[in-house]
Amino acid sequence: MSRTQLLEVEARLKSSLATLQERSLQYKELMDSHQRLREEQTALGQELESTKAELLDLRLKRDKVSWCSTDIAESKMRLQELADCLRAAL
Repeated sequence: MSRTQLLEVEARLKSSLATLQERSLQYKELMDSHQRLREEQTALGQELESTKAELLDLRLKRDKVSWCSTDIAESKMRLQELADCLRAAL
């Protein structure tokens, strides 16, 4: 092999090495991004579960308030009927 050919091969090898190093860096960056996305996905999943539990709790409280409101309305009607009966009796 001539010196010129050796220099050309060396230049191609250096270029290939530089490309591989760049791709290696890109791969590392992608893996880091992937890990951050997995962590974010886990955090969002936990937040979703917490929000679902909170929603269920609020629904139960709403149902209890609705039941109590109905019970109060029925009690008010009964008290009004009793008051009317007392007035009529007096």
